[in-house]
Amino acid sequence: MLRRASDADLATLNGFINGSQKRDLQTPFRITSWLGDSARLVLHLNSVANEAALGVRHNGREIFRRALPNKDGGWERNNEYNEDIAVPLPAGRAEIEVLNPGGDWAYLDWVRLENALPAQTRGSSAAPLEVLALSDNGHQTILVWALDPDFNWPRGAAAPAETVRGGSLTLHGLADGRYQAQWRDTRTGRPLGTTLSRSQGGAMKLQVIDFQVDVAARLRRLK
Repeated sequence: MLRRASDADLATLNGFINGSQKRDLQTPFRITSWLGDSARLVLHLNSVANEAALGVRHNGREIFRRALPNKDGGWERNNEYNEDIAVPLPAGRAEIEVLNPGGDWAYLDWVRLENALPAQTRGSSAAPLEVLALSDNGHQTILVWALDPDFNWPRGAAAPAETVRGGSLTLHGLADGRYQAQWRDTRTGRPLGTTLSRSQGGAMKLQVIDFQVDVAARLRRLK
């Protein structure tokens, strides 16, 4: 997930985007980010082999597809295209997937995401916490884990931890009623405090206790 310009230093790009003829060499190519107005994904296409194509999905929906004829009839990376392909993207949270719906490979020199928004983990413009939740079938045991996205390794590996304040998350599918969350430090198991929430209409907003890096909770329904 890209949250700031320096995140590009942590990303690696396999320039070969393989199609159906090389399924064993296909690797996921996804970018997750928050986008502003007039955002674009720019793909710099170097060369292709036979029957290649490029496609882009936005939040699971295909928004771009282009067949790429093998202009020179060869299989070398030789700047056969040397072309920027720009794909407009709508504002908001985006999971962008680059794929090859064709046969053989296409090779990209680089990819640029334009107008990706900077994100903060604190304050009214906070970026969403990374959250996982699970429960048994009867919702007798409900476990929640929340992570400060600035410490989603390797981010923050050498940075001092800061306190995340005022976080919240929404749980769905719970029976209506009041619930108590017992929050704990994930490293020591030490209790950090409790919060109370109410589920109504199958949804419950849960306030997250102030924490550093990550925190976990066990929820129980109150009678």
